[in-house]
Amino acid sequence: MSMVIALGAVGGAVAMDRLLLHHLSIERTNTAPRIDGWPDDAVWNSATTVELSLANGANLPGGETTVVLKGLYDGERIYLLCEWADPTHSAAHVPLRKTERGWQIMQTAYRQADENRYYEDKLALMLASSNPMAALTSVHLGTRPLKGEPGAPGGRGLHYTTDGTILDVWHWKSVRNAYQRQADDNFFGPPLPAPSATPRVRDPDSGAWLPRYTAGYRKDPPGTYSGYEMNWEFFDEGWVLPLRLPDDPRDIAEPGFIETASAGGARGPSSIKGWIEFNDTRPYAAGIDPLPVGTLLPSVLPTGQLTGDRGDIKAQGRWSEGRWYLELSRRLDTGSKRDIPIEDGTLLWVAVFDHSQTRHAYHLRPVQLQLN
Repeated sequence: MSMVIALGAVGGAVAMDRLLLHHLSIERTNTAPRIDGWPDDAVWNSATTVELSLANGANLPGGETTVVLKGLYDGERIYLLCEWADPTHSAAHVPLRKTERGWQIMQTAYRQADENRYYEDKLALMLASSNPMAALTSVHLGTRPLKGEPGAPGGRGLHYTTDGTILDVWHWKSVRNAYQRQADDNFFGPPLPAPSATPRVRDPDSGAWLPRYTAGYRKDPPGTYSGYEMNWEFFDEGWVLPLRLPDDPRDIAEPGFIETASAGGARGPSSIKGWIEFNDTRPYAAGIDPLPVGTLLPSVLPTGQLTGDRGDIKAQGRWSEGRWYLELSRRLDTGSKRDIPIEDGTLLWVAVFDHSQTRHAYHLRPVQLQLN
């Protein structure tokens, strides 16, 4: 009888494993792929594939897309290739537009962290050591899920852990991270303590003031640079003053700046960018603004590479004919307490944002990595 019970328990564990987990075999390679956003390296041909069905994302057709995920490692670093359908290349991050009255930020709900029109495409990965329910237990819904602390600006919930653990989050932003060819290294952890009289709080790791309350969602300490700054003095839903204007207006004269449809695939993705290089600009001065009414001005000014813990992840994405191709790479073990070491059994989730600030498509069953 005990043997029957034991076999039943094993069978139940196997069934539960199949129910809860996807599996991705990560093969060892002696040839590292180039991190350039194109999946044409021959080494990818030997990598196994898992397909993930994501749902409930803003702007995606039916809210759905399928992410095709591959992985390789060389003993020091892991290499991941993500591919997914997105009919439009959204190459703007709340740009500025010149009106008869001055400059205005193009946005519909940016202050509420719920912009779903004038925003860039993004992808996020979340890593956990062992908890297959981490995608559920790290999100807390409601207008104020933490008693005594503010809720998220959009009122839909907050990310944080309740058991003291860290979940590693790789957040790739197709505009803000394009110049650096990196992804932002973030994490979900225990929630920050309630702020005092002000709705802004200071990050205990970096010392930086956070623009909104994010509970346990934070960026790894940035080192010297945060990678970019926004091209306005102060955010306002009315009129703003840009920080800088282009030396040459042709630097921003890009048709289809807001969004490029995939029909025909005639335009190459590398011809569109929603940022402007700092060295190609000059300080804005009132009265010296020759740009015509209707001009669209990028809001993103790159300032350098992400450094410190925040700069651990190499990444490059490219959009072509209705699909994104994103390659990422990181050391298997960074030695940071804010990062999850990647080893046999590490769990992974993927989220896709189609020009949406926070309303991403997601899946609940994690991918278990198997390093061979």
